Amino acid sequence: MKISEILATKYVHPDIEKNLKKVEKRAKGSARMGYHSSMAYPYRVKEDKHGKSDFKLTNGEYKILQADDDKMTRGLAIRSNKDGSYDSYYWYEDPSKPMEIEIEVDGKSVAKDAKKVHWKYHPELEESWSNKYKKSINCANPKGFSQKAHCAGRKKK
Repeated sequence: MKISEILATKYVHPDIEKNLKKVEKRAKGSARMGYHSSMAYPYRVKEDKHGKSDFKLTNGEYKILQADDDKMTRGLAIRSNKDGSYDSYYWYEDPSKPMEIEIEVDGKSVAKDAKKVHWKYHPELEESWSNKYKKSINCANPKGFSQKAHCAGRKKK
C-alpha cells in the first residue's frame, strides 16, 4: 500500500495540519514521505527536485531488477557507490550470480564475455552556474559571497 493511499481523506484536523506543516519544514529537501517517531500517521515531505524516479539506490547495496518475461527468469543487478559511480551485472535464474554477456557501447561491441560493468562518475555533470547566469552577474554590485568570489576570479583573468 502506498503512503498516499493511507492519506485518502482531504480533510485533516487543524491541529494535525499544524503539526504536519512543522514536520514538513524540518524535513525540507527530503524526497519522500515517512513516519515521525511521535506520529502514528505519515507526514508529507516535498518532492525530489529532479522529478520522478521509480526508486532510489542505497549506496553499497545491490538492487535486483527482473525482466517481465514469462519464459525466462533474468534481469539486472545494480549498485550505487559513494563516489557517484555504479556497478551492474546481468543475471539468469540466480540473481546472486553474474552471467557473461556481450556489452555494446554506442552501438559497438566492447566486450563479448563481460560479467560486471562499472559506470564511472563524471564530476563535470554536477550542477553549476549556466553561462547565461554568469554573464548576468553585475560585478560592480555582486550579491552574496558566491557572486563576490566569481567576480574576484573574473578580475584575475
